[in-house]
Amino acid sequence: QGITSAQAEQILQDDVNRITAQLLADIPWLTTLQQSDPVRFGVMTNMAFNLGVHGLLGFHHALSAVQTGNYAAAAIAMAASTWYTQVGARAHRLCVQMSTGVWV
Repeated sequence: QGITSAQAEQILQDDVNRITAQLLADIPWLTTLQQSDPVRFGVMTNMAFNLGVHGLLGFHHALSAVQTGNYAAAAIAMAASTWYTQVGARAHRLCVQMSTGVWV
């Protein structure tokens, strides 16, 4: 029988809210990014959704680059990871979004 589209949307929104809350709790400086740069914050949320927040925490170089606003370096660090080779087109799209600040 399944679920309705509205139920599916609510489940997705609940998941996004949970990941966002965990991201901001574990990486408090992302609050500034959330407020100032929704595209790059979206990249962080997307990666946390895929890897889990604790998995994202393993991206030390990328996170450090994001924190300092060096988004090109963050994208390079993301592309140099095993995650990049495993995720394919999604990872490429996220690297482009990180480097450009534009939704792809």
